[in-house]
Amino acid sequence: MKYYVADFDIIVSDEAKSVSCDVLSALLGDVGFEAFESTSFGLRGYVQCSLFDRSSTDAVVSSFPMPGVSISYVISDAEDRDWNAVWESSGFPAVTVGQTLVIVPAVGTVSVDLTGKTVIVIDARQAFGTGTHATTQMIMEWLAGTDVRGLRVLDCGCGTGILSIVASKLGASSIESYDIDEWSVSNTVHNAALNGCNNIKVSQGDAGLLDGMRGELRVKSEELRVKRREERGELRVKRREERGELRVKSEELRVKRREERGERRMGRGGCSWTGGFDIILANLNRNILLHDMASMCRVASPGARIVMSGFYASDIDMLVRHGNELGLTLAERRIAEGWGMTVMEMKN
Repeated sequence: MKYYVADFDIIVSDEAKSVSCDVLSALLGDVGFEAFESTSFGLRGYVQCSLFDRSSTDAVVSSFPMPGVSISYVISDAEDRDWNAVWESSGFPAVTVGQTLVIVPAVGTVSVDLTGKTVIVIDARQAFGTGTHATTQMIMEWLAGTDVRGLRVLDCGCGTGILSIVASKLGASSIESYDIDEWSVSNTVHNAALNGCNNIKVSQGDAGLLDGMRGELRVKSEELRVKRREERGELRVKRREERGELRVKSEELRVKRREERGERRMGRGGCSWTGGFDIILANLNRNILLHDMASMCRVASPGARIVMSGFYASDIDMLVRHGNELGLTLAERRIAEGWGMTVMEMKN
């Protein structure tokens, strides 16, 4: 793949430089940029030539939300080399989570003591999520302090699969994850295998996949109603033998038709997952969370917790209000390095 490299010159006070770079990288990520590195003048970003949209990039710069910040940029062809190999070989520093978890790179050396630790190996391969970013760390710390044993987990926008793997290592019974990016899906499969996690299922797509889960939930709900009807039918058969048998046969025909309709609904959803998740993890940007939150609620079990990050601390109130409109209640909020995390609960 061919890439452009964009050098962004950020003029701002030294105190606000780091936050400005974080905000800019998040906004550029929304318009197609894939990777970033800090520079002496600000930020360098990489974007596939086929995905670069100059007007969208100009809009990010001209409407930058922080006052007192001046940004300009120049764009050029990136050196024609195997950037995947470059990113893969760079590694990242080991990350300690809580008392027992340590995230280490698949390449390079590790300088921390791993004795008695649960080690998670991540091969980043150009996907987001090595555990070094504040948003990922806050969710991992929440998982490490929560009893997830035997629970069903959904990981929305899985990136490297790091949150899915942490949940698996902490005893979750099953984890289903998805990401719109093909690289991320492949990377999650790869990292799950590296860590011996065989209870992680990965699919490519966005929150539209959750419609398929709702279809399967309808089928299972229908099966339960059918079972109850059949039980009542059996009682009627015992009391009124011949007439009861006719009712059972008629009921079986209606059941078959309902199941066929349910299967067709599942087919339109494009996914065979089941819903009823106990924990839903979503490390995404604010706008995607606002759009996808309703779909997450529809596949959550009663009392489920939806853990969200990937947004700025200033966005917490907006996300909480939207969650309240959907029937969620705020259980916890955290802030780290200007980034926010919320834990919202479904009604029982």
